[in-house]
Formats: sequence, C-alpha cells, structure tokens
Amino acid sequence: MSTRVLWLIHRWAGLVLGLFLFVICLSGAALVFREELEAALHPSMRVVPQPQKASWDDVLAAAGPGCFGFVLPADPAMAITAYTPGGAKLIDPYTARVTGSRPSDGVLNFLRQLHIRMLVPGWQGRFVVGLFGVALLVSALTGLMIYWPFMRGVFAQGLSWWQLRAGLRPGLADGHKLMGIVTAGFILVIALTGAGLGLETLLRFWPQMARQVHPSPSARTQAENRPRLTAEQVRAAALAAVPGLTPTSLLMPSAKSGHFTVYGNAPGHFTRHAASFVLVGAYDGHLVQVHNASTAGASAQVHDAMEPLHFGTWGGSAGAWLRWLYTLLGLAAALLPVSGFFLWRVSRKS
Repeated sequence: MSTRVLWLIHRWAGLVLGLFLFVICLSGAALVFREELEAALHPSMRVVPQPQKASWDDVLAAAGPGCFGFVLPADPAMAITAYTPGGAKLIDPYTARVTGSRPSDGVLNFLRQLHIRMLVPGWQGRFVVGLFGVALLVSALTGLMIYWPFMRGVFAQGLSWWQLRAGLRPGLADGHKLMGIVTAGFILVIALTGAGLGLETLLRFWPQMARQVHPSPSARTQAENRPRLTAEQVRAAALAAVPGLTPTSLLMPSAKSGHFTVYGNAPGHFTRHAASFVLVGAYDGHLVQVHNASTAGASAQVHDAMEPLHFGTWGGSAGAWLRWLYTLLGLAAALLPVSGFFLWRVSRKS
C-alpha cells in the first residue's frame, strides 16, 4: 500500500471520527479513577477501617427484610451497598451499621454510558463504540506505517525524533507525530480491547459462542418452603469452591429460585472484575454452578483480560501508578485527533 493511500486513510479516519474518539479517550481517562471520583463526590460513602469486619449475616440484618443482595467495595474505606425494596442503603462493613442511602452516581454513570455506548441505548451503543475502536486501530496502524517514511525527512535535517521543527505546520506535524510515538503502544492496546469489548455484543446472535466467551449463571433451581442457609455458610461454600476467591457481591434467592449467587475475583491480574461466580443451593449448600475465571477456557480468559487491560486495573501492588499512567496516556491520546484536525486545517490554508 502506497504512502499516499496510507495518508488518506489516516487523515480521514481521524477527521471523520476525531470528535467521537476525543470524547471516548477523555471519558475513559476519567473512568480509570472511578472509585476515587465516587468517594470524592459522595463523602458519605466513606467509612473508617477497623481490624474486624462484620459478618454477612449482620450486613443482611442491617439491610432489613426483602434485601435483594449487596455489593462489597474494593476500597476498605468505602461502605457496602445493599439493595432493598426501599432503595439502596449504605452499610458500614465493620460495624454493620446503616450510614445512609446511596446517593445517585449521575455524573459518573453519565461518563460510563458515554464511554461504553455513546449514550445510545441497548447493544447497538456498544457496537457503535466497538466500531470506533476499529477506527482507532486503523488510525494507529496507518500512523505507524507512515512514521518511518516521515522520519527520514526529519533525520535528513539533522533532528532527533523528539525535536520539533520551527514554523506552525512543521511544528504541528512534529508534535502530532511525537504524541503518536509516545502513546502508540497504549493506543494499540486500548483500540484492540475497546473494539473487542464493543463488538462482543454481536455474540448475542451466536449464543453457543457467547456462553464460551462470557460465561454467566445459567442454572435453574426451585424455591422451597423451608429454612435457608445463613449468608456466612454461603460465603464459606463459595470460598471452598473457588480457592483464593475475593467475593464482590451476594445475590439472594428470588421468589422463584432456590440458590444464592456469589460473584468474586479469582486470583490473577488479567481477569475482569467479578468474572467468577458460585451458585450455592439455598437449603442444603450444594454447588449448583461454579465458574472459576482463572481456570476458564482460552476464549473466556482472552475476553476477561480485555477489561483490566482497557482500564488499567491489572497492576496489582503498582495499581495506583499504573492507573495514573493510563490517565496521562489517555489524555495524550485524546489530544491526537485535536492536533490532527488543526494540522489538517493549516495544511488546507497553506
């Protein structure tokens, strides 16, 4: 493919989709620190960590009758969210005391919906964002293919790859190129994972493959009129079923089902949040269904790796530094379509 054709593809991919890619990159940079932003926006969700946590049964007792389940925070200084017929309650995970009702996460939810589906409802929105991911991938690859021929001219002037030439047009071209070099690896990862997470919605038309790529609870049980297990017994059964599991939420049996559902994180960095789950029989504790994400099939593990790679949550002990790096690179990536647009405008006027 000629350099001229590559330039045309790169230019029009950036011009046609530049605004959308700018919005997606900017919102994604903000969502990397979603938990911290949530705590900053809603100080009432903060709690004081203590040595001993309350039992799950104490949490359910505090939530009150009819509780549908609760979500456990990853941050030890955040409250548990329990969902009840009267609304979402905040419960201190150490004292099992109700501290208030969960405030609306309107701003953060808006950013999330903007990032994952551009505010388009249903699966169609995620499909559209997946196409943006493909466009970003095309733009990044064509940019890399153009890079070496472009740099031959820069090196011929005795300049290093990081230096900017004088003049508006050469300076814009070099600045755009420099941002592209710095963010190239990051953009390729974000584009690939973003395209995969968005286009995954097409698996709705291929149910058998969808179950392999994205396992979800599918077992059916019947509710019975007899005493159920305690929440702590359910927790123990889930931990025994998936060694090393860190529970993230508990769903109570519904009026028509006879099992609890425990979601959690299995050991391993490259696994999406709450990808593992255990369905525990509500009356005798038998394991209805178990999915351990760390020992899942290859297709499921590839899919599960996309989310931590996309949002920068795979860093382990270096997680905070990694998320800052993702944020900075995301902001730099958001500037690429802006600098590309101005470069195009200057080129047209010259």
